[in-house]
Amino acid sequence: MAKELKISPWISSTIVKSDFGLSSFQKRKVHFLSDKIKTKRFSRSKVLHTRFAAQELDQFLFTVEQAFNYQNDRILSKSTSTIPDEYRYVKRVQKPLSLMVWANIFCLPNTTGVRPCRGKINVARYKEFILQPIVKELGEMMFENQPFIFQQDGAPAHTANSTQELLRTNIPDFISKVEWPPSSPDLNPLDFSVWSILESSACSKSHNSIESLKQS
Repeated sequence: MAKELKISPWISSTIVKSDFGLSSFQKRKVHFLSDKIKTKRFSRSKVLHTRFAAQELDQFLFTVEQAFNYQNDRILSKSTSTIPDEYRYVKRVQKPLSLMVWANIFCLPNTTGVRPCRGKINVARYKEFILQPIVKELGEMMFENQPFIFQQDGAPAHTANSTQELLRTNIPDFISKVEWPPSSPDLNPLDFSVWSILESSACSKSHNSIESLKQS
């Protein structure tokens, strides 16, 4: 606006605040939701609410996997001059280091698990390295062989027919690919809360190797 009116940003801000009593707000980034996705989210959410209305949350095992990128860090400071160089600067490369990580969360204390994964997660890797050894072990350890409900999002490796069949055969209960609402990270505590904390911790400084990123 200041540029269009050919006045300084300070004068523009003063006029907006003093004369009009308005404040400036930055646009928020949100998920794109088409009418089709909105309809599907609504109908599936109603089904899940009906199905689990009387269920205790301590029966749910939430999971997610995502890539950590060492260039995603942010720094809070009153002035850039007070930030040490090793934290202030990140040397950018054309293809920054990234690490795929699988995580789970359960209602009991100290049951959040984070496991680095080698390479990208395709159907074969997801079944062999996550579902078969990890989820079965977690279910037996956390729930002491009592029924539990496994949650995963709609990633291609999760919705593959062979993955769904493996879950039906080996997991007491799970939310199938036709039940989980699409584009709904707000339903998973790992997505809307825990993941940002993990990322802030892991990416608080730059890493010069994948091993360093794993250790963080």
